Amino acid sequence: MRPLQISVRERMNLIENGQWMGFYTACRVITGMKYLKYLVIIFVVLIVMTSCATTSDSVNPSYSQSSRLTMSTNPQTAPLWVTDMERAFPGRDWLAVIEQGDNIRIVENAAVSRMGQIFRIDLRTVSSVNQQILDRTSSIGGRNIAEFIDQAEFSQFVEIASAVEGLVGLHVESWVNPRDSRVYAIARMNRSEGSARYLAIIQENEAIITRLIREAEQNQRTFEAVQMLNLAHNFATVTDNFQSILSVLNPSMIGRIASYGNAESVRTLSQNALRDIVITVNVSGDENSRILRAFTESLNSRGFRTSEAGGNPYILTASFIIEEVDSGNSQFVYVRYALNYSLRNSAGVEIFSNYENGREGHRNVSEAKNIAMQITEMSIRTAGFAKSFETFLEGL
Repeated sequence: MRPLQISVRERMNLIENGQWMGFYTACRVITGMKYLKYLVIIFVVLIVMTSCATTSDSVNPSYSQSSRLTMSTNPQTAPLWVTDMERAFPGRDWLAVIEQGDNIRIVENAAVSRMGQIFRIDLRTVSSVNQQILDRTSSIGGRNIAEFIDQAEFSQFVEIASAVEGLVGLHVESWVNPRDSRVYAIARMNRSEGSARYLAIIQENEAIITRLIREAEQNQRTFEAVQMLNLAHNFATVTDNFQSILSVLNPSMIGRIASYGNAESVRTLSQNALRDIVITVNVSGDENSRILRAFTESLNSRGFRTSEAGGNPYILTASFIIEEVDSGNSQFVYVRYALNYSLRNSAGVEIFSNYENGREGHRNVSEAKNIAMQITEMSIRTAGFAKSFETFLEGL
């Protein structure tokens, strides 16, 4: 199916005009996308919404690559907000802070950071989690986002999301005193407009999180379920921050609780989903089941259940070979060993695989073999296999 052809600017116009819910509905109707497809479209719209602030105080501000408005003016007379902020932006209607210093960028950033402190959020964390959402959505279910939208357009979304500062509707204005070059910056947000925007974003996020949790429940005992719940946790983390902002803008929203709880609740669901996964472990060429035990202990220590019986959603197949090598050395005996392993799902699709080998020597064959076995066991528990598996889990 061809990607839905709509430009970034057109999407932003839909968002700023309050039509993004209609756009989301239209995507589902027009394209007939199933879960993965329309989740991606919802997501990129959401990222743009959470990434871009307004560029004026008007109701329909224009699109800007910056995540906040910056208006640098240099009139001879100071703006009213410099001399009397309450008259310029009454506290009942606006949340505003002023910073001053010698450098425009530093002062503006200080004002934004102070707003973040008032909202009790970490702006860098919000930005980082938004990027994690981008990363996870790009490969959810093992399918690339390029299947659903144009790659060039997606690159623009990445550029926008990478600049997010986590505050939708934030206005930043600066003024330089011509007499002493002192810089003043104000960061402000309209309480009414901000509350409406954040509430709308929170409600849409909650709908996405709920859907991801439901999809995970329908795919129990799979890594796909964990991946969906990890993505839901990212959304929930951002949403928790937005809820904090909303409660400051509109105190009547304090205590509002989502149906799924909060980010920590979703994280617990993800951890439980990992523990529900059972992996069948089969090893060939294994003397005294030492390699089998190393694999099962490595998986068990990471919360997974293991079994030698079939019928489980994942199968770890390994082969171990150890043999004596004729080195021509009368003092030592050498053995060569090799470990090959592959983790696949029940459909036979390989998730990851690796190959390890080495050579060890000793005065007798049995001790040389024992050393080789010990090195292999350690690699499975803490190095080769362990690191490959940890890398895989981190990517979920």
